[in-house]
Amino acid sequence: MMPSEEQATGTLEEIGQRDHSVTAEYRIFGAPGCGKTTNITRQIKRAVEKHGADAVLVTSYSRTAAAELAGRDLPIASDRVGTLHSHCYHALGRPVIAESCVDEWNKDNPQLAITPAKKQVRLESDSAGAEDDTELAKNGDEILRELSRVRGLMIPQSRWPIVLSQFAQKWTEYKHSLGLLDFTDLIETCYRDVSAAPKHPAVIFADEAQDLNRMQLTLIRKWGDCANYFILAGDDDQTIFHH
Repeated sequence: MMPSEEQATGTLEEIGQRDHSVTAEYRIFGAPGCGKTTNITRQIKRAVEKHGADAVLVTSYSRTAAAELAGRDLPIASDRVGTLHSHCYHALGRPVIAESCVDEWNKDNPQLAITPAKKQVRLESDSAGAEDDTELAKNGDEILRELSRVRGLMIPQSRWPIVLSQFAQKWTEYKHSLGLLDFTDLIETCYRDVSAAPKHPAVIFADEAQDLNRMQLTLIRKWGDCANYFILAGDDDQTIFHH
């Protein structure tokens, strides 16, 4: 048995065969190179055999990892494998993303200009996510990144620096005026309004879980509660499962 097969709640072989009345959450820990992805792939195929291709949802933090999983000849449709952001994007009807529509913002707030994100098309793909573009940073990029970080950690606004709160107010008014959602809104809105993952999967696999922030992990667990079981997989050297 490979090291990554030993779980907090059982072994991989037991997943899907246990009584889930106590907990539907399982965890796969393993450092890079230990065979964790191979084990996840095997479990995905096993879940498909038991529940059907449409009943399995696979999510990963990064586009790269999602693409790697998608490239492992999984017996599920391409839209069932992707980043959490892309699943939320589709669940919300493909809204226009604020970070990709910043022309008016930059015109009205030149001192807080934001680099346009080339993400609208990427979020349509099966391996999309919210990752940085390699472009020259603008003044507003850093503060928008910090706003996304504190929101993702679910830190109360009363504890935000005043500068961040002022920026957030302007940014929120801008989004609302044009009917936009930013990347954090995708997660937050799904957590608030979408009770189950797209197509109500019986099984959810969340890879790279150590990189999920508090809000993302909370959403995965909310969706996982509606599934028969869900599996969090990550690097145990960087674990965030105590959140």
